[in-house]
Amino acid sequence: MKYFSLLAIATTFLFFSCGESEEKLPDNVIKNSQGLDIDLEWETGGSSQKAIEDANLDLYLYQGENQIDPSVYYSSFETVSIQSHFKDGDYTIKVKLQNSVDRVDYTIFANGIDANESISYSSYFLSSDKGTIVDYLKIKKEGDTYTITNL
Repeated sequence: MKYFSLLAIATTFLFFSCGESEEKLPDNVIKNSQGLDIDLEWETGGSSQKAIEDANLDLYLYQGENQIDPSVYYSSFETVSIQSHFKDGDYTIKVKLQNSVDRVDYTIFANGIDANESISYSSYFLSSDKGTIVDYLKIKKEGDTYTITNL
């Protein structure tokens, strides 16, 4: 019986230690079978609703010179997506300040559509930057792997 218990423990250890290990990806890479959502949120020192009233930012997804997905809402934060069926290649995320009463701090979140992976990037505009468009992120899509570079 003593040997049987040791054998069971050894077999269990071997099973778990030889099991499939999860791939460790670099901090700027998201692997997701459904695609990638890119969300833009901002703040001006108050509530989310106050931020939307105080500033208007737009978010754009480009591939090369082609605009793929614009997000230009006037009463909410912005979202664009790189869907899994989009062709592989380089995509650019652009942020535009339409207007702001003062400084506006913004954060871009890159999120796997069907999982909890998320990477965030932050910056700001001053009200004098009205009309400025910033090429903010480059995203390289290779199958279900998205490599994100802060420009």
